[in-house]
Amino acid sequence: MPLSDGLRLFLCLLVLGIFYCCVVWIINIPAFHYRSKIKAEPQALADWLLSPFFLLTRVVFWIFLVLTSPILFLFSLPLIPLFILFRKTSNWVNRLLEALTDPVKYVIFFQRMIRLGLWMQFIPEKLYWRDIEEVKTHSKLPNG
Repeated sequence: MPLSDGLRLFLCLLVLGIFYCCVVWIINIPAFHYRSKIKAEPQALADWLLSPFFLLTRVVFWIFLVLTSPILFLFSLPLIPLFILFRKTSNWVNRLLEALTDPVKYVIFFQRMIRLGLWMQFIPEKLYWRDIEEVKTHSKLPNG
């Protein structure tokens, strides 16, 4: 009686699985000897016997990672503006905290904030700098 296609496929996969396990076990013999004889680890034999499955899980993990990375990339594309906004906000907060401790950075920070506000209102920056120069010339504080 001839074997069915399903049984042939099963036997072929069984032979390939046994061959795979034997190859992995042969490759892992030095590691097994190192762990069992030199390090005297009690679980070395169990790990050696399970090593084909450990390797298989690693291979499947990397295959899964490679297959899902384009999907994750496509899902993350709409989030890029949110990441940029978060980065800008965190930079702004960091500059604010630095400005509260250093007077020079305080002035620079608020100049940037004023320029940002003017940019949002479509006011040219050259008007801002003209006003700053006018304030500096009429100010009694030393320029610096």
